[in-house]
Amino acid sequence: MDPLPIMLYRGVASLSRHHLEAQSQGTCTPKGGDAGDGFPNRHTSGATDTSRFTSWTATRSVACGYARSSPTGQGVVLEIRFAHEVASKNMYYMQGERLGEDEWLIEGTIRGVRVTAM
Repeated sequence: MDPLPIMLYRGVASLSRHHLEAQSQGTCTPKGGDAGDGFPNRHTSGATDTSRFTSWTATRSVACGYARSSPTGQGVVLEIRFAHEVASKNMYYMQGERLGEDEWLIEGTIRGVRVTAM
């Protein structure tokens, strides 16, 4: 079994509510909230509005691409120390190679998120 990555990143465009939440509170909450849909495959298929998962990657450049995907080209990269601070508290799923990235789904709200503006 491969070791868990130490750092995970999430790119968030400036028009997303996740952008404001992370900037002001240092948290990342799934669109469906903590009581949302608990089916990882539905999230991966695009049903993120009702999901209790957020998508992360171990590749910072992939997260930067998502952060810059808004019409303004601005956003933030969220960063967490996954192996030490999150994996022991939150359910997670490694989705494998999808669209050329390693996608990790993490269940529930994550606190202590580091935010870097792009």
